[in-house]
Amino acid sequence: MNSCGNDDDDLGGGDTYCWEFRVTQVTSVVGTSVPGYPQTVTSTTSQCGLTEAQANEVVKGLTTESTSSASGITVKIKTTATKTKK
Repeated sequence: MNSCGNDDDDLGGGDTYCWEFRVTQVTSVVGTSVPGYPQTVTSTTSQCGLTEAQANEVVKGLTTESTSSASGITVKIKTTATKTKK
């Protein structure tokens, strides 16, 4: 646990840390087989100066799921995020 400082903030204040966020996006075609799908893209980024509550809000904001249909094809995009304290 490396502390990056100690700030008071809107999410309760407290110790701030450096966090690594891993974001995974999976794009899939629903109900049919399409070559090359599902596709998965993963990225990692780091940010310092966040409390755990703020880091949880980042994860919550990055985690989404959507479905879209056009011309009889349905595409589902699911994005998930995880955090690790550095």
